[in-house]
Amino acid sequence: MTDELNPEEQNRHDDVDEANVELDHEHSEQEEEEAQPALEEVDYTSYSKDDLCERLKYLVKLNDYRLVDDHVKQIHDLFIPKVAAEENEALQKYIAEGGEKESFSYKGEEVDSQFFELYDIYDKERKNYFKNLEAQKQDNLKKKESLLEELREIVDDENTTNVSVKNVKGIQEEWKKTGPVPPLQNKELWSNYKALLDRFYDKRRILFELKALDRKKNLEKKIALCEKAENMVEEGNATMPQINKLHEEFKAIGGIPEEEQENVWNRFKAASDKLYEVKKQHSEAFKEQLDKNYDIKVGLIDKIKPYSSYESDRIDDWKK
Repeated sequence: MTDELNPEEQNRHDDVDEANVELDHEHSEQEEEEAQPALEEVDYTSYSKDDLCERLKYLVKLNDYRLVDDHVKQIHDLFIPKVAAEENEALQKYIAEGGEKESFSYKGEEVDSQFFELYDIYDKERKNYFKNLEAQKQDNLKKKESLLEELREIVDDENTTNVSVKNVKGIQEEWKKTGPVPPLQNKELWSNYKALLDRFYDKRRILFELKALDRKKNLEKKIALCEKAENMVEEGNATMPQINKLHEEFKAIGGIPEEEQENVWNRFKAASDKLYEVKKQHSEAFKEQLDKNYDIKVGLIDKIKPYSSYESDRIDDWKK
């Protein structure tokens, strides 16, 4: 009986210390925005057409439309005027040599064909990429709206004590793993998400404060039980039902401050062990008395046996 499990240890895993919950939702709204990669700025104004074409080839090979798009646009906007200037120069020369404007045809240089062919492929794939990206953002929006509704149900539930922090942590992890949403919806979505998390953790903080008060009251109750057990040891008259009742009351009280658990349990267990020892001693003494009573009564039986055959018709003889 004295080797039973410490009740504090039995309940420890069910009594989560909310003060240790990591509030990892406190990151900035900017982190919700899609991260915009960037290349080092380059001044392309002095680049020749050949240089611009080579640079375009390099950027396309990077296969990252968000990373290179601004640079490709700059290169394209610089390349077009150069081609237009060369075309106009060729036209003026053609007219000066007696040609008619209506019959003028300009093929351009080989680098022009290379550039426009490469740019057309890039532009087509770029549009397809951003189209898919927008579709993914819509899917992300639906996912986050669903997570937001799930979080709202948890926060609005009056029985917050029944909700595990792990559930909210799971929602936070899913939110982080879900990609960016359309910019127009992002700010409101993030504001609602953060507001709900703030409400949830505020409620948990209040719950923790109430638990802390309960633990202090429980500590007082358990100390009172320790004193009661110690008094019973001094009185030396405890019964087994009384000892068992003390243990049931101790278990039923609930958690106390963690730093007090071991000391209080050891104090209660020490008094309880003494009660069992006292009870054991009383039981042994009582058994010894029963054995003595047995011997006395057996002796009386032995004394009365000879009279089993006694005969007399006189009352006084029987009385004697």
